[in-house]
Amino acid sequence: MSKLWGLTDRCYFFDKIDTGERAKCRNCSWIKDRGATKSTYNLKYHLEHQHPELWSQKLEAERMKQEKKKEEKLPLQHVQTILNFENMVRENG
Repeated sequence: MSKLWGLTDRCYFFDKIDTGERAKCRNCSWIKDRGATKSTYNLKYHLEHQHPELWSQKLEAERMKQEKKKEEKLPLQHVQTILNFENMVRENG
């Protein structure tokens, strides 16, 4: 699911209307037919060019989420490095 859609417990940028055939911007009421592929390209383009401050917030939130994922992985990587070092010492010791 694209991170552009509104969910009941989160506030995103667009709502699906007409059983998902069209999308409505929550900020300016712009409505776009999504077409057969249901692509979100036009929605992203709209957000980036019509609401650049919201686009920046979206990008910052995604960047912070990626950093958090990296931080969560670091301890595991550190443990793996230690285990690799210990194995190397055993093999050469």
